[in-house]
Amino acid sequence: MVPILSEGRFLGSVGADYPLLGLQNILEDVRPFGSGSASLLSNAGLYASHPDSSRLGQPANDLPAEALAAIKAGKPYQFVTDTGLMSLIRPITPGKAMNTWALLLTFPLEAALADARQMMLFTALIGAVGLLILAALIWPLLTRLIRPLQVLAQTLSDWNGDVSQQVQVERHDEIGVIGAAFNAFMGRCGFGRRHRRGKSASQRDDAGIERRNRWRG
Repeated sequence: MVPILSEGRFLGSVGADYPLLGLQNILEDVRPFGSGSASLLSNAGLYASHPDSSRLGQPANDLPAEALAAIKAGKPYQFVTDTGLMSLIRPITPGKAMNTWALLLTFPLEAALADARQMMLFTALIGAVGLLILAALIWPLLTRLIRPLQVLAQTLSDWNGDVSQQVQVERHDEIGVIGAAFNAFMGRCGFGRRHRRGKSASQRDDAGIERRNRWRG
């Protein structure tokens, strides 16, 4: 029903009747998760559509009082029955009506969770496959990056005091800097050893000259 107003003055009203059977035919094929059902309720809590046609136009006294209050207030509501049925209530506005109606979807909670578990399993499977592909792509790169470090580690492990050892440096990144530092360290060790040998030899020569001088004297 819609009022007819002229400059704020009420002139009358116009209304239209809609057979509930039409709404019933529209919603009877709505099957949430394959086994659920859909119902339409007026703001007053009357069934305008229901899987059981005998409930048409009847009060929704099978719903909790909280659900009926939410329908009247135009608010969403949901609840689970003791038999495991999930009910979702969502407000809708038919045309230019002043009050909201409500769409009620009822379905087994297990069916909804089964789809969620299937989606979770599918997501986990995709993630696992993605990790395998990523590992296959990164492994050769990691092997290439780690090989110089392995060579350096093996050189240090096998080092027996030979300061002439050098590692081949073919890179200019952090690994190359480490290899260059190792070579420089070995070079300084070799220089120090040669310097000490030269100093020891010089001292021996000086000692020999001093002994010969004392013998001659």
